[in-house]
Amino acid sequence: MRLEVFDSASDVPPELLSQQPRHSFRSSSNKIALVDTEGYPALELPAPAAGTISCAVACEGREDAYKARHHEHRENIRDVERWRITIWPEQTP
Repeated sequence: MRLEVFDSASDVPPELLSQQPRHSFRSSSNKIALVDTEGYPALELPAPAAGTISCAVACEGREDAYKARHHEHRENIRDVERWRITIWPEQTP
């Protein structure tokens, strides 16, 4: 997994702004945590800013990971599926 945190939308690479689905959420905290599948914090970092945070999430290799996981000779699936999460504060008009 790759996590990128930018200080503003102008710092985000244009391909992420134009090609990825974008989402947003409200944050009132000065920290953001990524949690594992059981809900435990796996990584905690400073939030870009309180307010509305935009994010783009991309995943590659999901089909390859599925095939490897369900193959009769289960291959090592570590690093087959790759995630890229990018967050930045939404610009206010």
